[in-house]
Amino acid sequence: MSILEGYEVPTAVLVAREMEIVSNAEIIGWANNHSSVAPYTEDMAFDELRRSNPRRATDVEMAATRLAALVQQHFPDFDKNSAEAEESVRNLFLRRLQEYCVSLTPPFTVCQMVQPIEEAYNFPVWLGDLYNACDWVDHRSTLQQAPQVGEAVARILAEYGQPLSHRGD
Repeated sequence: MSILEGYEVPTAVLVAREMEIVSNAEIIGWANNHSSVAPYTEDMAFDELRRSNPRRATDVEMAATRLAALVQQHFPDFDKNSAEAEESVRNLFLRRLQEYCVSLTPPFTVCQMVQPIEEAYNFPVWLGDLYNACDWVDHRSTLQQAPQVGEAVARILAEYGQPLSHRGD
């Protein structure tokens, strides 16, 4: 299941990947579903993403690199630490939390986002208490073993609600 819907700008997708919010396979899915007619869609790096096979390991491994090349070429002034980038990350983070609430996604999927977001955006308040909730959660933890993650996610969504308009992420 992907939180990317196809209209997000490349910069938002790249920073979401760097924050562990989306996977390389989701980047490929985004490129295949992208609906923009912006000039970057004619770029060779974007075309390579669009033609990538999400079941081919080398294509998946190269997805973030190709996306980074596209962003560097077409958005040279993009700053992943800017307020605009943080807002994109926040919106995609909230979408990932919503997905977590309705799926059987392991708690580690949520927890792996915490450290990169904390480091990039200086412990933003919208992360709630996830740092503490994720203490001792690893890739083997089940939903039953880490109910505190679900509780923290519910508090964040109750306080910060739906992400702002998906358009323009």
